[in-house]
Order: sequence, then structure tokens, then C-alpha cells
Amino acid sequence: MSLDKLESLIVAASDEGKANEEVVVCARSLKAEDLSSAQRGSIGQAMELFFANGANDQQSIELAVAVGLLKPEGDFTAAYSSLAREVFSAYPDPSAVQEALGEGDVADLANRLQVLLVVLTDFSSVKPFGKLKLSDLSVYHVDFGFGQIESLDKVTSQVSVKFKVVQKVPLKFFAKKSHVLLPGTLGSKLVKGEKIVIKNVLSKDLVSQIESESIPSLKVSQAMITRLVMPTYIKTAKAFEEWYRRRVLADTAKKSTSASGRSWEMSRSLDELKVALKDTESVNFGEAEKTSLIRAFKFAAARPAQNKIFAESLAGLWEIVAEKEYLVDMIQELAETASIWKDTEGFVKVSNPMNVKTIAAWFAVTLEAKGIEYFAKDVMQLPIKFLNAIDKIDDDLNTQALEASAKREVASGNLSAAVTCWLWSKYNKKPAKLAEIITTPIQVFRALANAETADKSGKDLRKFIMSNEKFLEFLLGTGSDEDVKSLVSTVKTFPGLDNGERQSLLVKIVRIKPDALKQVEVKKVEVKVGKLPQVTSQRSYKALQVEHEKLVNVEIPENSKAIAAAREHGDLRENFEFRAAKDRQKYLQLRVGELDALLNRIGPTDFSEFKVKNRVIPAAKVKVKTAGAETTYSIVGMLDGNPDKNWLSFETPLAKSMLGHQVGDELTLPDGTEAEILSIDPLDEETLNYFINEG
Repeated sequence: MSLDKLESLIVAASDEGKANEEVVVCARSLKAEDLSSAQRGSIGQAMELFFANGANDQQSIELAVAVGLLKPEGDFTAAYSSLAREVFSAYPDPSAVQEALGEGDVADLANRLQVLLVVLTDFSSVKPFGKLKLSDLSVYHVDFGFGQIESLDKVTSQVSVKFKVVQKVPLKFFAKKSHVLLPGTLGSKLVKGEKIVIKNVLSKDLVSQIESESIPSLKVSQAMITRLVMPTYIKTAKAFEEWYRRRVLADTAKKSTSASGRSWEMSRSLDELKVALKDTESVNFGEAEKTSLIRAFKFAAARPAQNKIFAESLAGLWEIVAEKEYLVDMIQELAETASIWKDTEGFVKVSNPMNVKTIAAWFAVTLEAKGIEYFAKDVMQLPIKFLNAIDKIDDDLNTQALEASAKREVASGNLSAAVTCWLWSKYNKKPAKLAEIITTPIQVFRALANAETADKSGKDLRKFIMSNEKFLEFLLGTGSDEDVKSLVSTVKTFPGLDNGERQSLLVKIVRIKPDALKQVEVKKVEVKVGKLPQVTSQRSYKALQVEHEKLVNVEIPENSKAIAAAREHGDLRENFEFRAAKDRQKYLQLRVGELDALLNRIGPTDFSEFKVKNRVIPAAKVKVKTAGAETTYSIVGMLDGNPDKNWLSFETPLAKSMLGHQVGDELTLPDGTEAEILSIDPLDEETLNYFINEG
């Protein structure tokens, strides 16, 4: 899952006022160690927007935890503190919750919040870990080791835990030093001393399960495992050493049989199943095998960390099961819960390293689970080898669905380089068929612009454009003046070409179509604009005045009272309310200063002083044509910009590039795009009335 997608999903969640499953899955698919400081800074900025909306539903809490573990840049102490106050508002001692959450590194805050969500489940407004009973919870404490939670004293905020003896751990230290093992997990069963045949459990599986199932994740050592299994499950040090070092199943294991002697269908985990089926050519898969194995598959399906073994195991079974009726039933039963099919990036990450044979089996499994519509929706963003693999599954319905999806991607402006190359390889001998899908050159150039620098499909597409004459002929369409002008305009305005590449392409176009020379040689017009008055609309000016008045007369006095009240709480060094109020004071003072400067520098206008005739000036509505697109902009006052409505403040670089131009002028926009002015009109009455009305 890409970082860009996570940022856009977080921003969307901010706009909607709550998170959804997609953004949570996306955040969980990334790892902090894979992110640069700049990337963590970008995530931090997005999360600041999200925290500002104050959402405290379950998925919003899960997002706060998942993103916190990515270690975003920024100070989120206040945000998590506010979140905890809302979520645990039913707890009788709010200060104990704040003390337990503490401050500092954002990942630590996220981890402590997870622990509090478990141990304070009876007082929490959300239940991300389901309905829990405290006495069912096991724990690993960094000072005392493994133990069993007995109770929580809500008066003293102490957690009673039975280690070798019962310890009363203050909530503050419990949250900072504990890792909770949920009921039913293997680690929890061992802590409780439940009956388990330990020789049937690989030590590496025990380690991985405890690390993935503890809250927060626990780095397991050999010493920890020793405490869990000796002497309850293994009596002697020699026997323990033999068991602990058995990292792989014995080479002497029989085909289709696990190291424990169980047949393959009795495998307790997918790791065990994978080894049991190694070198097996065929197996029977019926109702009994499905019933026996589905539990292990469901366990792995719900855990993103096990996506790889989940996919490989299903693909491996698909290859060796002849009669697939019951296997298909199991696959379809797993379809709704399996995390790998909820996350395109995760699906790509697992599928990409597979060899040709395995990927064909895995895609066949995915088609049974999700149908062609799943691929038709998401496959357009996958590497080209995935497209080829699906295409080779001989099914006309698959081909039709992929073509329909490609058309939708083109129409939405999301055509990828991989899909473009795939379509060209499929239809290069049928240009008329291809022209039904890719209708203008700008669609191809956008696909090139969206490609990653190191992406093979992006490099291949660039080669097609720069070196393949047949591909260039296809981009010229019918060869009509309009088609030629469209390609020439695209080449001249596309920012992804350097001057040498641009000139080379234009020469090749003229060589193929000599009449294109008149399009290539069009001259641009340059104009200069004098100094404009510093004005904004009456509406925006009034909004500044209202905000200034509210800050001075309401918010600053309220903040002063909050500081005074917080100061009465005692020691200011650990007084969060005091620090938060002081931070708010700094912001309010800064904002008032900014508003004072703005109100002194600019004035209100009703735009009557701007007479729009034949040039672009403030109060003008301008239609601009770039390669393959026409856009209408309204040039408005300094503080009136709104990108969603294409309202441009006359001080923005884009507006400045248009000011002074006439209809027919060609100009270069700030991003290097070449454009033409198609029309200039005064602002429409509705827009003017909006800005004149003070709201």
C-alpha cells in the first residue's frame, strides 16, 4: 500500500469526520522502518488534520493506533490525550488515564492507548478487541514476567496481576510496561497452563504467534519461551534445547505428513501444511479435508502478517487438487474475511515475487474468491505481468471485463503505464480496436506521468513514445488536423519531457505528417501586468473581521480562564491541562497578529472597479485549453480562492500567468504546461453576489 494512498485516505477521513476500514487496512500495511523522515512528516501533517475533527469511533481509534506505530513526525501528545479523555470518559479517575497514557514518542502513545483499550474495556466507548473479561487476560510485564490479570481497582487505579505472587501494578506502569495476551491465543493458553502437547508446536511458530498476537507487539526472547514451557510442558533443559532448536520439520518426514506424524489435512498451521505438502504431486480434497483445514486458513486470513503464507498455501493446494469443488467452497468462505483481498497493495506485494506457475494458480484462486470484477476494479493498478497472467486464463468474460475496466480507467484519467503497454501488446495490430479504448494522446502521456521512475512499464512506455514509429502513428489518430494538433499540443505541454526529447518527438511527428509543421511553429505571447490593488471580496474581509472579533472577545478570555484554572491543579511540570492551555494561548496570539496584519494591508471590494473587456484581469472568468482538456477559472480577490470551484486568487502563480492575456494567446502555466486562452468574460452574477454578500 503506497504512502500517497494512505495520505489521501487520511485526508478523506478528515473531510468525512471519521475513518473507515480501507484507511485502517492501508495504515496497517506499512511499516515504520520502511519510511523516511520526510514520509513520516507527510503522514504527521495528514494526521494533524484528522485529529482536528475529533472523531472517536472505533475505526478512528484503530487508525490513531495504526498510524501512531508508523512514528509520524510531530507532537501528538495532546491529540492522544484528548482521544483518551473521550474514549474513557466513563472511567471515574480521568487523571489516572492521562497519567497512564503519558507523553513522548508517538509510537509509545499508540502502544499505551492499545493497552488501556484492553484493560479499561469496561469503561471504553469502543471495543476494538471485542468484548473482554479482565480475568481472562494474560500479560507479560517487563519487570515481573508472565502473569494472569485478576482485577482492576477503579478507585486506586491499580491492576492486580498474579505473577509468582500477586502484584498490584499502578495503571501508569501497567500501560507503559505491559504486553497483553488476549484469551484463546497460544501464549495465553501457556500462561494459564492449559493442556497443550508442546512437541506438536514448533518453537518458531510459538515465537511468531506471541509476537503477532500480543498487545502491543512483544519481541520474544528464548528466556521468555523458557519461562512459558518449563517445567509445565518440558521438564529438562536438554529436552527444551532439543525442542527449541527444532526450527524446521525433520527432513525425514514422509510426504504429505507433518513432523508430528499427522497427515497434511490435520496440519495445525499453514506453515506446517506447506512443509507437509512439499513435493506432493496430488491430494484428494473433500468435505473432511475442508472441515479440518479451514480453521488454520481462517486464522491466517484475518492477519495481514500472514498474507504470504495464506496465498502460497491456497495456490499450492490449487495446483495439486484435481477435484476442486470443496476447495472452491473453502475459498469462497474465506473471501469476505481474508485481509489480502481487502488491500490492493498487500495483494501486489505478495503476488509480485511468485513464479509464473504459482501466480497462475493464485490468480485462479482469487477469481474463485472475488470474481473477475475484483480484478477489473483493482488490476488496472497492477504490474503488467499480472495483466498477462489474467489474460492467459482463457475466458472471454475475463477479457471483456478487463477491456471495460481499462475504458473506465481512461475515462477517469487513471490509465497506468502497465495497462497502456498491455493494451499495445494486445492490440498493436488492431489500432482501430485500441482507439476505442485510448481516444486521445493526453491519456497516454498522463499514464507516463503517473508511472514510478524505476517502473519497468513506465520505461517501456517511454520507449514506445520516443522510438516506436507505429506507436507514434497510432497517437496521430486519423491524421486529421484536429488529431495532429492534439498530439503536437500534448508533446509541447507535457512536463515529463526534457527539451531534447520534446524537439525529437516534434521532428518525428513532422516526418510522419508534414502538415504538422504549422502546428509545431506556433509562437507564444508574453505580456506584463502592472501592480494590482491589495483587495479581497467583502465576504472574505467580513470573515476576517468576525474571526478577529471572536478571538479577541471570546476565545482569548476563555483561554486566560483555562490557564488560571489549570494552574490551580498543582505541579505545572506534570500538568497537561496547563501546558495545553499555554499552547492554545500561543496559537491565539499568533493568529490575532496575523489577522491584524491582513486587515491593515488589504481592503474590501465589490469588484466594480475591475472592468473586464478583452484581457484577463481580476473579476474575469477565463476558459483555458491545455492538451486534451478545457478548464474555466474565475480570477477573484486575494483571499477568495477555492480550488474546488476553480476560483483563483489573483496573487496565485496560476492566475498571474494568465493576467494581461487576450483570447487566442498561448502561454506557459507555472507547471510548464502549454495553454491557450479560449474566452474571457466577467464573473457571472451568482459568483459576484456570493462575494458581495457578507454571509
